[in-house]
Amino acid sequence: MSLKNLFFLTISGYLQRARGTVWLAACGILCAMVMMAAPLRICGRCGVEALGGEATCLECGGALPAVENVPAVEAPQTDIAANPAPGDARAVTDELIRVIGDDVRAARDLEQAQPNVAMEFYRHAIGLVRVVPQSQLSQEARDGLVAGLNRCRQAIARGERICSLCNGTGKRVVASKKGVGTGPRGLSSTTATASVSLECERCHGLGRMPAARTIEELRVVIGQGRAAFERQMHALGRVSCGRGFLPAGMEDQLTLQERALIRSGLVDGCTECAGLARVDCTVCKGFGVMNCKARGCENGRVAGVGDAPATKCTTCHGAGEIACVTCQGNGTVSCRVCKGTGQGVRCKTCGGEGVAQCTACRGKGGDCKVCNGAGRALCAQCFGEGVKGR
Repeated sequence: MSLKNLFFLTISGYLQRARGTVWLAACGILCAMVMMAAPLRICGRCGVEALGGEATCLECGGALPAVENVPAVEAPQTDIAANPAPGDARAVTDELIRVIGDDVRAARDLEQAQPNVAMEFYRHAIGLVRVVPQSQLSQEARDGLVAGLNRCRQAIARGERICSLCNGTGKRVVASKKGVGTGPRGLSSTTATASVSLECERCHGLGRMPAARTIEELRVVIGQGRAAFERQMHALGRVSCGRGFLPAGMEDQLTLQERALIRSGLVDGCTECAGLARVDCTVCKGFGVMNCKARGCENGRVAGVGDAPATKCTTCHGAGEIACVTCQGNGTVSCRVCKGTGQGVRCKTCGGEGVAQCTACRGKGGDCKVCNGAGRALCAQCFGEGVKGR
């Protein structure tokens, strides 16, 4: 009789004599373990059992039976990325990456036709990406967001305005010659006696021409883009998180620090210059040029005396305008409020962090419903944005 058969006979006899459900259950489990285990390998020469996977008996050197293949029982695999637990940090990160991806796709679709709206989408994505771990989003993707934002800024920096030289007519009237006369005190003087209409040299008769937008014009364009962006966010069903927009209920799954990072990353900056760091020159009104006031200059040309043809003004060289001395022709000057940084005034209550002592419990925590016992909450002065004023 084999050793395995002897083992089962012994177990069967024991079950017949056993009393009590506990012993019966224990013996049943033992039988199941034996049935699931690999079959015994007994040396046919000396009867010694092989404990390992050796091919020959370690006792007498005789050949052992071949090892039978027993299918291994594998533990079930769980795809954490595909099915994250609700409220899990990984689930929140995956949802944020999905939201950022939607914003980037919308920005790329709008970049050519509506760069001011696309800029708001890029800006929103950059604000959200602050809470995404570096390992979850490559640096190349982050740089791509900044590059897209810069492209939109360059696109809205220039626009089209009426040509100041011809006042939008496409033509300009210039004096062709001057006549010689006597003034009221007997002094000789010259007066324009003829004029001619020419095609405007600056706009080539179109009446309009591309030009850099003033800061005030930029603020209007950016404001229009922001309004259109917010309408699209509302249509998507997102709710506000400071100046950002998240899917409903998502902000509750973020930590206090993550909420502050998103809010502080989407602020407008300096209230005086709207974060642009510069303001329009008060002398030239942001155009960077002024009308030439040289003697005899009319739209950049000086009429000739007698039959002499008109010549270009030596001061403005025929342009009819000269660069503004105050802003050196830039049209803008550095913002005095933010000193050219474009950043808002840091909140003194939270030091710019957006998180401060809970005002409800004065930092004691406990059963406070505002801070949930943490003793800290979003700053009540800056709403978590880290800057003074909204």
